Amino acid sequence: MKKKYIYIFVGLVIAYFMSNHFLYFVSSFGTFEVINKQKTGDKFELVVELEDEGKNQAIEINDKAQIIYKERDYAFTEDIWEKITINTEYQMSIQKYRFPVSVFKGEYSLSLLYLD
Repeated sequence: MKKKYIYIFVGLVIAYFMSNHFLYFVSSFGTFEVINKQKTGDKFELVVELEDEGKNQAIEINDKAQIIYKERDYAFTEDIWEKITINTEYQMSIQKYRFPVSVFKGEYSLSLLYLD
């Protein structure tokens, strides 16, 4: 009986964190250098240097990312992928997810990328 209440409590805490926008991620906007880019199957990843974390991080780009090129809004396609060059700095908005959301969505995601 006591285990049941513990599971209910943990479930409510997880639901609260996942539903509260301010608790489940931290967004960083700034200039980030693209160290490398990788394509494996249908998965596109940029390896970005995160100075405050002191590491290089692979961040997946998907169709939910907003891409701005020449003052127009584009959906992510392979044509956009070809325009991204390595060892170049871009303006990006990167989201770092906290636990427990990071278990489901991954640790980082890209929400905005300026290609200009």
